[in-house]
This record gives sequence, structure tokens and C-alpha cells, in this order.
Amino acid sequence: MVVLMRRSDDGRPHHRGGVVVRSFRATPANGRVIRAFVRDALRAADVSDEVAADVELVVSELATNAIEYGAGEELTVEVDVTGSWLEVAVTCVSDAAPALRAWRTWAIAPPDARSGRGLGIVRRLMDDVHVEARDGRMTVRCRRQLRRSGRR
Repeated sequence: MVVLMRRSDDGRPHHRGGVVVRSFRATPANGRVIRAFVRDALRAADVSDEVAADVELVVSELATNAIEYGAGEELTVEVDVTGSWLEVAVTCVSDAAPALRAWRTWAIAPPDARSGRGLGIVRRLMDDVHVEARDGRMTVRCRRQLRRSGRR
């Protein structure tokens, strides 16, 4: 189980329940920091390296989209490992762009497309993806079942 964390004024995460949460400035320079946060949270929860690499890629894609298309200066990343499920979420200020509203149909774009592969990859790597828009904020929440074989 991971502990919920919210960023304090000094940038450190806070703990709450079984989730790790941290807010980041929505800048491209924070991509590496966000990936390290996810990696550390999954390592602390004893998630296998293979699953952690997939989830790190998923959060990186979601955070990059939040930075590129979001309307705010901050984004929030959540990591929750409880029982046999792993859940991650990225929340940002957004007007719920049509491409994200159509999350049920995300697919990997053709090789010659300039963009559009990331969200299809997210759907393929995770067992469940859900997008919700509320009060000017958008959250993309993804779940993956952990298969047990030695380490999770």
C-alpha cells in the first residue's frame, strides 16, 4: 500500500490513505521529475519493474498532454497500489478537449501521423481508462490489475 501525498508549500508530498499524490508545475522541464515520482511510488509499493516501466510511460504520456493542452500552471499525479490493483491519475485544468472526451475510442495512430500514438498506448497498457471533467478540471484515471508471480 502506498500513502497519499499532497504537495506542501515546500514541494514535498503529503500522506492520506492508500494513495500517493503530488502536484507539479505544468512545465516540460518537470517531465523527468514526474516520472521519478511515479517510479519511486511504485518501487515503494513493490510493483514489478516491468509493470512500473509501463505505468511510468502511461503517466509520462498523460502528464505531457496535460502540460501541452492543459490550461493551468499545475497538474496533479496520483498513484494508488491497493490489493491486486494499481491506479494512476493525472488531473489538470482543462476545457475537456474533444479528443479526450472520446477516450473510449482512443487507438494508436498510424505510423505516418504526426501525433496521436500516446493515448492509444495508454489504453493498451492499462486495463481500464476513464476520463472525467468537472469544475474546469480534467482527470484521466487508469487502472491495471497486478498479476502475482513472485514480486507484484
